[in-house]
Amino acid sequence: MKYIYTRISAFLSSLLLLFSCTSVEVLQSGATEIAEITFSIRPDEGQTDCPEHFSIALARHINTVHYVYDWTGGQEDTNTVMTGDYYLIAFSVDEQIYDDNGTLDRFASTPGFSMRNVSIDLAGMGDGYATGLYGDGWNDANEGFPFVSDAGHLFVESIPVNLPAGQLTDIALVPEDVTMELAFTFSIEVENSVQLTSVKADISGVPVMFYPMTGTVSHEVLGRTSLSGVTEIARNGNRITFEGRVRVLGLFPSDDSSPETGAGIFHVQISSVIPSGTKVQDESADIRNVIRGAKLMKIPDNGAGYCRNTDSAELTVPTIFKVTDKPISGQ
Repeated sequence: MKYIYTRISAFLSSLLLLFSCTSVEVLQSGATEIAEITFSIRPDEGQTDCPEHFSIALARHINTVHYVYDWTGGQEDTNTVMTGDYYLIAFSVDEQIYDDNGTLDRFASTPGFSMRNVSIDLAGMGDGYATGLYGDGWNDANEGFPFVSDAGHLFVESIPVNLPAGQLTDIALVPEDVTMELAFTFSIEVENSVQLTSVKADISGVPVMFYPMTGTVSHEVLGRTSLSGVTEIARNGNRITFEGRVRVLGLFPSDDSSPETGAGIFHVQISSVIPSGTKVQDESADIRNVIRGAKLMKIPDNGAGYCRNTDSAELTVPTIFKVTDKPISGQ
């Protein structure tokens, strides 16, 4: 999993390879007829948040030719390519969140490197992130799932294209945001003398690797992401309900019913003031049944991995986390 944390150098090397609107091509053999192409973006009606910076890759089916472009919307440069039937993938570039982990380099330089193996990985948050979030005294019971970035927005296009000789073809990209927004609702019950001062949460089981050609995520490599904007939304006596949100590439449940370890573990850290001072407690709940009930993921028609089944969902954590006025031993 350490490769998740070494994105920046790989991304910079990719930028050196991907000259703006200039192809990097691999030729095996075949016809020498030439076609000309340009790119444009045609966002869906009403879509206003589509980015304009994309990595674009093309692969010719017969007599292999690979092209890679670093393209920004509005650029009208004409690119010369070999004619033929191609498959194209395009994905939005956000170096703060995503990295192709060198797979575009290999695709561009190696005829035998399949476009199916081009992947986009979420940036890891680093070894010190959890300590900064939860404090030095936090005991991580689920350390097999490293923290990764909120997925933000990832726009992807994956289409076949035919490039005939003797004409200019404008390849119109209609990219789709492949992330999903999850809203988690959970409740904390406090004794009368307790005052909550801070509530933080995270969820494990989020994919960290996306394959743009198949539109699928890897189930083999999973991490966890912290929720943003955790706020109180309701109060009923001593029971306080909170909501937090996160954008992810998907979410998977655990394979067993462990309350602390595995995918699909909802972890919350609750800081409070009690009569004897302050205390911080970490609680976890396995919400595997909630995740499965929400039907967030599905197996696509092509049978390759998993893809999202929805672009948003509201998940309610059934466990009621309790905070008493007694100190925690050792605090």
